[in-house]
Amino acid sequence: MTRSPAPMPCTRSRHTGFTLVEMAVVVTLIGILMAMGLAVATSVMQNTQSSVTKDRQTYVRDALLAYFATNHRLPCPDRGSNVGNTGRDGVEDRTVGGAAPDATTACTNPLGTVPFNTLGIAQEKALDGYGNYMTYRLDTARGWHLTATFPPAACVVPAAGQAVYTAPASVPSASAAVVLVSHGPNGRGAWNRGPTNTSRNALPTTPEEQGNTVQNPAGPPGYRAYTYSDTAAAPFDDVVLPLLVGDVNIVMTMKLGKPDICN
Repeated sequence: MTRSPAPMPCTRSRHTGFTLVEMAVVVTLIGILMAMGLAVATSVMQNTQSSVTKDRQTYVRDALLAYFATNHRLPCPDRGSNVGNTGRDGVEDRTVGGAAPDATTACTNPLGTVPFNTLGIAQEKALDGYGNYMTYRLDTARGWHLTATFPPAACVVPAAGQAVYTAPASVPSASAAVVLVSHGPNGRGAWNRGPTNTSRNALPTTPEEQGNTVQNPAGPPGYRAYTYSDTAAAPFDDVVLPLLVGDVNIVMTMKLGKPDICN
């Protein structure tokens, strides 16, 4: 008797690919990871820009003190007003001398950018971490910019300088011979690296930052070194570093051998 072959077991075809649900989960996970990576990268970039800004401000401040010790004066700001200048040449601007300024004459303007060429430093040191020029404000009322003022012939009481405020409605926290201002990530009020010597970003619209561009700000006269704020009502991202009057007087005392306080 011949047996019939056993019937083949019934098998169900199975898909080896991803279902729509699985693909949706994968896409969602990829999106989350990318968002996290972007947030980390943005945070790292912001921290780097802030660090570069502060390092360069400190570098410029030290260069100013070294310049003062050698030349017995502080340089005027670069206003980009030299004849034939296209963009910032880093040379201090005075009322006489053009590209070869006469150090016995007044500054063209006490507000401008860091005169990097006059200081003998690289141009990039005059830029903040956001690619804009740092604002340089010199207290010309005290004669810091005139060679004839230093070294003094006799004992000199330290003169007051520009007021720097760390909070609204506060008393000045510092008296500055020079104020260096980075206008922060928003760059409002900063001179930029445009093709002309007047290339400047849009001015700030809030009193807190207007004070650092001398736009008839509300509140006390002087410069604002407030804490960072991203509130819509009062945003503030400027970074301010003063060259203190006391620091200049220390150089005058230690380097130039002249007393700065009468006993």
